[in-house]
Amino acid sequence: MNIKYSLFLWLTVLCIVIVSLYACNSVQNKKPHNVLVIHSFNKNDSWVEDLNKGIKEAFDDKNLDTQVKEYYLSSELRTEEAKQNEINKLLDSYRSKPLDLIIVADDDCFSSFFATEHPLTHSKPVIFAGIDYVISELIEKHNHGNITGITNEPNFRQTYRLAVQLFGKINSIQIIAEDSYAGRAAINDAKTHLITIPNTVIKEDSLHQDGWEPLELESNDSIYIFVKNINKINGRQLIESMTYQPHSFCIMAKWSDFYSDLPHMGTAPFLMVNNEGFGDGRIGGYMAENYEVGYEAGIMAAKILTGTPVASIPVKAIELKPIFNWQQLQRWNIPIDKLPANSIILNMPMGIRYSNLIIYVLVFSGLFIVFVTVSLIYILNKEKKDKKLAQNLLLNKREELEVTMKSIRESVISIDNNKQIFAMNQAALDSLGLKKDIHEYIGADIFSVFNITLRGNENYLTDIFNSLDKNYLSYQLEKGATIVTSENQSLLIEGTVSSLLTMDNYTGWIISFKDITDEFIKKELHTLAMGDAHVYAWRYNGKKDVFVFEEVFFRETGVYDNGKHTIHSDVFEGMIHPEDYGNWNKQIKHILNRKSDKLTIQIRIYINNKYEWWSFNVTYINNPALSTSFTLFGLCMSIQTFKETEENLRIAKDKAEESDKLKSIFLSNMSHEIRTPLNAIVGFSNLLTSDDNFSAEEKSIFVTTINEKCEILLTLINDILDLSRIESGLPFNPEVCNLTLIIEETLASEKTILSPYVALKKNLPKEPVFINADSLRLRQLIRNLINNSFKFTHDGFIDVGCILSKNKNLIFYVEDSGLGISLKEQKKIFERFYKTDNFSQGGGLGLSICKVIVERMGGEISVQSVHGEGSKFTVVLPYSSVIEASYENE
Repeated sequence: MNIKYSLFLWLTVLCIVIVSLYACNSVQNKKPHNVLVIHSFNKNDSWVEDLNKGIKEAFDDKNLDTQVKEYYLSSELRTEEAKQNEINKLLDSYRSKPLDLIIVADDDCFSSFFATEHPLTHSKPVIFAGIDYVISELIEKHNHGNITGITNEPNFRQTYRLAVQLFGKINSIQIIAEDSYAGRAAINDAKTHLITIPNTVIKEDSLHQDGWEPLELESNDSIYIFVKNINKINGRQLIESMTYQPHSFCIMAKWSDFYSDLPHMGTAPFLMVNNEGFGDGRIGGYMAENYEVGYEAGIMAAKILTGTPVASIPVKAIELKPIFNWQQLQRWNIPIDKLPANSIILNMPMGIRYSNLIIYVLVFSGLFIVFVTVSLIYILNKEKKDKKLAQNLLLNKREELEVTMKSIRESVISIDNNKQIFAMNQAALDSLGLKKDIHEYIGADIFSVFNITLRGNENYLTDIFNSLDKNYLSYQLEKGATIVTSENQSLLIEGTVSSLLTMDNYTGWIISFKDITDEFIKKELHTLAMGDAHVYAWRYNGKKDVFVFEEVFFRETGVYDNGKHTIHSDVFEGMIHPEDYGNWNKQIKHILNRKSDKLTIQIRIYINNKYEWWSFNVTYINNPALSTSFTLFGLCMSIQTFKETEENLRIAKDKAEESDKLKSIFLSNMSHEIRTPLNAIVGFSNLLTSDDNFSAEEKSIFVTTINEKCEILLTLINDILDLSRIESGLPFNPEVCNLTLIIEETLASEKTILSPYVALKKNLPKEPVFINADSLRLRQLIRNLINNSFKFTHDGFIDVGCILSKNKNLIFYVEDSGLGISLKEQKKIFERFYKTDNFSQGGGLGLSICKVIVERMGGEISVQSVHGEGSKFTVVLPYSSVIEASYENE
């Protein structure tokens, strides 16, 4: 019995382990479902976002792990062929990718998708969503048991009844659809629905250049259905046709982004039969909600992905709901009570949508405020009765205090526990600039007359009162304390706030202070003057928004003086150089934000019909409460001379450094270029004078080498002298030169160094070209360019040409298939002594001389080259250099 029991137990455990391993393996191998969603329209269209949201939330609700990839066909921008090509490319990309299901959204994508006849269109489950015009023949032709979907077929007859409900009698309905697959399907549906309306006459036409003929009704009981087959070329005629006629409305049966502005441009009301383009100026109508369409498509997809056969899932029609745009209802004066029951109104202001709730809240709030007010009045009256006795005890003390205060020179103000003034002396009245009699301020709330602030703390005085109530009998005002009156006058003060005691009870406070504004400004100006030695004092009056300068500033700078020595801030900012205004504004904000106490700002100001550099030293009264008074002030001076001197020193320094650099380069190159041929000359000369027995042939080679090296030295020295003469301003000697002849002669003289493997091409005018130039320098320019090309071209071709246009310029060029020049070297090729090949013959001055000669002749020289492929040097001389005689034979 025990053996059987043990065997049964072991078998049970083994089954559990096997099942567990299988479950774990299933979980590990479970992969997310791959879903492709193809949209007809653009990603930015609002209804597309709602559709995507519905699909994804359906998957989430079904706890389905999916990877959704959206693709936007932008069908409005493509031809039918282009749409099919794009879809084919997309589906081809999934031949090697996992794909479990395809969702096709909207009519354009629906028709183009199946028209491709791609293998994936019948091998993968396909769900169509948001299809207005499902063509049964299309589905039957391509359905391999893998197609189902969601439709929201428009109901044109229902839309007609809606129009009657909104506008009354209808005699004319204009149906607009472009000439496309979906557009033609829309027209067929519209005809089918509307022909059932009694006395209906359907007229179908397209727009022509002849314009729009006015409607002539055959009878008042007739209803005309105008179907407009349009294209984008004749769209303007469609706009002209949208002129409102009584008892008519329009329907855009197939939405197109190209025609989305028609409802705005025309004056006829538009009703909707589908949800695309909502908000483009159409009133609304019966349509499906995009989120609901996407959600239902997602539910269908979830069923298919979890094993339900596609063939068992029928096509589902979404319920059409009355949806309207609030702005368009207002535009066409359509009251809400005319809309169908359960209508959805979008874009309605919150105040209108929840007007009843707002009224209830306001009524309740009013009642609550009344209750609170009555309660507070009751409490206040009770407290007044309690305080009246205590106030009577203070009267005698206050009378004694008033007598004492009148004898004090400093400003003194007495305040009771209610923060109401009960005494003040004449000095306080004068300091605060109060114009009424003292007795008129007795009993006034302290904060209605003035407040004391500190560096932006508006509650500074209140904080002092609270601290005196708890801990102290007297409080010394901190540095920077400011009084701000009710008339926006600001004073820097120093003083104290003391508690007032009566029978050991706090009964109020005494504020004594002294105005130190002028003293502070003088002290700050003195500090600036002593520290920086500025010339003109200035200050900014925030209350009047003006800058105040000394009179001498206007007199010495020539700036217009209005007699008050002020410049309005707008005028002053207009004087600042545009490039410096940002810095000025930034620095002023910096100091106003209390990030610095003092700043020096250097800006250019338009004075004496030019911009001059000025330095402004800026400081401020350390309290933001003075923003209506002289908050900013300081000294300024012109630093134009300093800036000019600084710039001249910089230029001189740069020139000195460049000169030193050129000198070093010159000496380095000269030491190399001269040493090499000299070494050869000295070496072979020593061999000739030695006692060694050399043959006559060897001695001839030595002499030839010495002559070649001498020629190289002579050429180098001549190049240096030529460059020096040209740059020193040595005048050119212009004369009439035959450019064609010079080119021919130069080619003939230099041809001896041309490689036999190079083909020489010439592109010269048939008639001679004459220009007015220095013959020597012109020959030198052409020889250097041709010689340079001959030197670096070992095979291929060399093309030398001259192009002459009477209305343009003279262009001389040398093009070859030689070694070429890298992009980096092209930037340095015209520098002195620069050589792309340090082992090549020459001193690196040829192209530098060419550049200087061309610039002296008023022209330009440039190079176009690809390393390893060849180069083209081009010289462009101004037309003024060409002699008119060159054209006599043209």
